[in-house]
Amino acid sequence: MKRETRHIPVLLGPVIAALTPKPGDVMVDCTLGLGGHAAELLKRIRGGPAPGGKLIGIDFDPRNIAVARTLLESVDKGRGDFILVHNNFAALPTILAEAGIERVDGVLADLGVASPQIDDPARGFS
Repeated sequence: MKRETRHIPVLLGPVIAALTPKPGDVMVDCTLGLGGHAAELLKRIRGGPAPGGKLIGIDFDPRNIAVARTLLESVDKGRGDFILVHNNFAALPTILAEAGIERVDGVLADLGVASPQIDDPARGFS
């Protein structure tokens, strides 16, 4: 039986403390998932009323990207401060080059197990 997807980002406080995102930073979430960490990063890099930083989110699962996009759009409010890419994070150098980004201020790779792949046998592990 498929359960409702519920997302609680693991270790959010320590991740934010380690990355120390600030207005104008460029951050990469290599394992976007459902967007919990990315949303908090985006809130912190946006800065004031003018466009600030940029968030690059990468995930190999298009369902994750769809869920994360909705969350990030609610944070971004049409400013265009994030880019989502359907790919493997191993392509990070190419993804950054195609986006015209020469440097980043922080990179997150949450390499744990994603429960949606376990909860739904049609999506991966079962």
